[in-house]
Amino acid sequence: KQWYQRRVRGFTDLEQCQRCISCMLPSKLADLLELYVEDIRGRRSGIPDLSIWNKETGDFVMVEVKGPGDSLSNKQKAWLSRLDDIGIRAEVCLVKSISSKKIR
Repeated sequence: KQWYQRRVRGFTDLEQCQRCISCMLPSKLADLLELYVEDIRGRRSGIPDLSIWNKETGDFVMVEVKGPGDSLSNKQKAWLSRLDDIGIRAEVCLVKSISSKKIR
C-alpha cells in the first residue's frame, strides 16, 4: 500500500488535494466541512495532526499523534468524537520511546 499524508496546515499542490478528496464520499466531505464551519473559531485547534489516504483502496484516516507523556486535550477528544459521529475514521497513534534518544 502506498499511503499519502499531509500535515493539517495544507496540501503541497492541487493534485494532492484532489487525490485526498477522491478517497472520501461526497457526503462525508460535506459533513467534515460542515463540522468545521459550524464553529470555525472553536474548531481551529484540536483537529488531528495528520490526514492519510490510499488512492488505490480509497481509505482515508485522520490521525492524532501523541508522544511519551502526552495526552489528548478536551478539544482533541471532541474532534475525535465528532469525526466518529459523521463516520470518518480517526485514530490516535501513540509514539513510544525506545531509548533516551530514539522514539518508535
